[in-house]
Amino acid sequence: MKQEKEIVQIRERTLATGKISLYLAYTINGKRQYEYPKLYLLPEKGRDKQAIILANKETKRIIKAMQSKKIIELTQNRGGIEVRKEPSKILLTDFIATFRAYKEQTTRGKESVATVDNVRKHLVKYGGEQTKMADVDKRFCEGFINYLRNAISKHGTPLSDITRKVYFTMFTTMLKKAVRDGLLPSNPIDLIDPHDKLPGAESERVYLDLSEVKRLADTPCKHDLVKRAFMFSCFCGLRISDIRQLKWSDIEEYTDTNGNNVYRLSKRMQKTQRNISYSLSREAVSWLPENKQEYVFDGLVTKAQLNHHIKVWAEQAGITKNVSFHTARHTFATMMLTLGADIYTTSKLLGHSRISTTEIYAKIVDKKKDEAMSLIDKFFDKG
Repeated sequence: MKQEKEIVQIRERTLATGKISLYLAYTINGKRQYEYPKLYLLPEKGRDKQAIILANKETKRIIKAMQSKKIIELTQNRGGIEVRKEPSKILLTDFIATFRAYKEQTTRGKESVATVDNVRKHLVKYGGEQTKMADVDKRFCEGFINYLRNAISKHGTPLSDITRKVYFTMFTTMLKKAVRDGLLPSNPIDLIDPHDKLPGAESERVYLDLSEVKRLADTPCKHDLVKRAFMFSCFCGLRISDIRQLKWSDIEEYTDTNGNNVYRLSKRMQKTQRNISYSLSREAVSWLPENKQEYVFDGLVTKAQLNHHIKVWAEQAGITKNVSFHTARHTFATMMLTLGADIYTTSKLLGHSRISTTEIYAKIVDKKKDEAMSLIDKFFDKG
């Protein structure tokens, strides 16, 4: 592995402006080659230091992904494949290997990496080891969807609806990454009719109303860290992946013009790779633990245990909804819109890449408003 990494080297060059230019260096047939992707590291100082640190982290991730892709090309060339091969000729399994490494670097939990491994096994069963990126088109994806509908687990039983959905979602995430890395011109999943995708691809958005949030806050939970993480998400909207990766260095404390202590969250979201930066409400801050570890919610249990504890806790609070950790994010979205925040601001707070995603929550709120207005007619019904 060490020898492979030395095939393509990441080099740095400090510019007169103080920026650091990143580029790739490698040798082909005894001739030194260089690639300059116009990626730069900025000096990590000044008022926007936290945002710059996050931007530099993403830049390093991009250059490492480019390094991995180039390593694959040069390694395959040793087997007689043309050196300057098109990205689409890379094997799907080779791309998944780089995607897995990316997940290991960006995800603290092991569940996501395990899912990547499981999806790889099923993709190999479906398409074979020699499937190339060029083969991953609309027809291939439709076939894989049909395969998942009839796939068998390692225990010899059919995959559950939830497992099929998780695998399909991870496969879609892989293809989005392939598009970003230039290995596919577009995501073939987008060409498939929604009715032909796996059932339940759009899950019901379970959320809590304000009274239910208060009931949870007043109800003890066996695991205090689980409660704090869930309640914090209710008031800031972070996904569980970002909660796990949240560091104290992502939260800046300062004094505003009125002399009040203010906490500002600045972070790059794992799923969308979009930067978010906003002041935390006092309610959100009140749920932060008091540990001195690097990670704010260090020691949080696994996903399965997490949702189990949340379910038990919600039942003890008298809530009959199917509550999971992601319910907290849905709750934050609907809470913001219910309290009067505009859809554009809410979209920015959630870190959505498309406003249409936020509109789903707006429709939920509008439906609840319509239901509330209909109560007037029911109350004054003279029939």
